[in-house]
Amino acid sequence: MRIVPLLLVALVAAGCNSVTSTTDVSADGAFKRSVRVSVPKQGADSMSGEEPTDPATLVAWQDPGQWKVEAGETDDATFVEGTRQFATGEGAAHDFMLVNKGKEYVSCGSKVTTLPDGTVEYTEVYALTEAPKKSPVSDAFRQDLAKALGELKATEEEMATIQDEVTKALYWTMFGPADPMIGLFVTNPDGALRKIRIACGTAMLDSLRKTMGDRLDEERAVAVTREMLVSLDNKDVVNPQQEMTGPDEESEKGPDPVGITVIVRGPGKLVETNGIADPVTGEVFWSLYNVSPNVGEVVLRAVYRP
Repeated sequence: MRIVPLLLVALVAAGCNSVTSTTDVSADGAFKRSVRVSVPKQGADSMSGEEPTDPATLVAWQDPGQWKVEAGETDDATFVEGTRQFATGEGAAHDFMLVNKGKEYVSCGSKVTTLPDGTVEYTEVYALTEAPKKSPVSDAFRQDLAKALGELKATEEEMATIQDEVTKALYWTMFGPADPMIGLFVTNPDGALRKIRIACGTAMLDSLRKTMGDRLDEERAVAVTREMLVSLDNKDVVNPQQEMTGPDEESEKGPDPVGITVIVRGPGKLVETNGIADPVTGEVFWSLYNVSPNVGEVVLRAVYRP
């Protein structure tokens, strides 16, 4: 997984811009959103002598007349913040878009649904506005998987499924949600790599069971998984340029890294989430980066019983 140090350098060198999305959900399904886009004052722009980036150029509001937008600054950053109230049953497939060089490249949408059992479900979805022109995973992955499987040949559909699930595990463990490992490489790279290996190995093993369980026994599935983890360690199976470039294949440099924090406060008792629950405040939060949707929609979910 030699891709990781390269991306860590890119994240640190760029001086990470950030987005903080905070949502308060009511028992009747109405909700209020506050989205702040921040640019650090001591980021890459100031180091290079260039004019600091205006945070307003990094976001596009869907239905801008519905958002109350204000600009401001703290000691460390300049920001633009949009606030919007959604009525019961209202939601948007695209609340706002992240923008790079004038082009919208990641969308965020949110909605609240009352489920048949009376619980209230909040979802927030991050997705690329365009499919990547190139896969972020190289052909080396399938070549190594075919070799590991040997005479137990997988179909193209099975290979695609296995690759997709392992790639998502790799990306989303590194970049979130809900707890990105990329920052841990600064202080404990061995610990971060072990967590990534566990996530990839679990995804690989589960996918092999689902797709090839009728002809692949458990012992062989574990052996194949171990061989593939060695492959992931020793080869650049993920393209670092595509990883940071996203859908804009033609640009010399992809979108600058953006750290995204999502906070949700719901009504009543939290009964299910794929985020991290704070037992003291009752909030749920997720951390991720703008590259997380490169391998598929990122769906954040919290369910409450009012």
